[in-house]
Amino acid sequence: MRWVAWRQARAAIIALAVVEISLGAVVWYQARQIQGLDRQMSFLRCNTSWVQACGPLSAQVRQWDQWNVFIALAAIAIAVVVGAIIASLAVVGDLDRMSVRLGWTQSMTRSQWFLEKVGVGVLAVIGLTLPLSVMLAWWNATTGYLPRVSVFGMSLSGGLLICYGLVTFSLVVAAGAVLRRTGWAIAVGIVAFGGVFLAANSIESSILVQQATAIAFYTNDPVTTPGFQGQTFHTGTPSGAWITASGWAPRHYHGVPTAAVFNTSTERLTACKQSPAVCASTMHLVEVYVPDSEFPRLQVEEGLALLLGSFGLLGAGLLRLRRLEA
Repeated sequence: MRWVAWRQARAAIIALAVVEISLGAVVWYQARQIQGLDRQMSFLRCNTSWVQACGPLSAQVRQWDQWNVFIALAAIAIAVVVGAIIASLAVVGDLDRMSVRLGWTQSMTRSQWFLEKVGVGVLAVIGLTLPLSVMLAWWNATTGYLPRVSVFGMSLSGGLLICYGLVTFSLVVAAGAVLRRTGWAIAVGIVAFGGVFLAANSIESSILVQQATAIAFYTNDPVTTPGFQGQTFHTGTPSGAWITASGWAPRHYHGVPTAAVFNTSTERLTACKQSPAVCASTMHLVEVYVPDSEFPRLQVEEGLALLLGSFGLLGAGLLRLRRLEA
């Protein structure tokens, strides 16, 4: 049965691998271009002293950065398609054609048939999404597209792409066990994953905002800087952190400033410009951020939640399968 399942999905697995390799070539080339431009800008010290040559280099970096959103969305889409296609070939297709009767009559229970088919499918999904996940994590770290502890950055780093593929696989299997139509099962599974993805990002965003307990202070306070024009420079926020909020806060305020504190303090900005000496002793600009050190814990928590959901869906699919008429 395992060999049959592999033969059914072999052509699709090869095709999906070719698509991933093609995306990998684009990712590698774009990342290397940005890396080379960053080295030139670092050599010219464009971050500290702007020279004429920095302008064209910065413009080239922005042009290559336009590919970032496409690459990120393409990687997530590939992980979702991998899960849907493998599920349709490993399980749902046999239910649609009712060729499962043959397997059920060959001294094999429905549970054994389901577990062997799902096992091959899960291994195929992991085998295809694991290199995709590694590639995207390297790309995000090389290009500096997003902090990996940010909401969308979590999807591009670590192993969440693998989880996305497995969740889609489970959704399509569960939908196929109910609908027993391959096309409808794929459509329902992909749409359902979209809802899961949006809900997970919304919950994750709320959790990150609540766990943003670190504060970085600006190195020069705008209200005490002569000729203040609204520009500030700071070095307090560590590299890789995700800034969740920034603004004015009272110096006497203890703890992490909330949105209400920022809004109330911002209303005093006009008065601060008129009396900088007074405001310098009462207010300052701060940034609230989630440090990069929180990434492993957050990644494990979200990954486990997605995997538990996948196991639950597969269990529901098995229960439905056991109740089907032969």
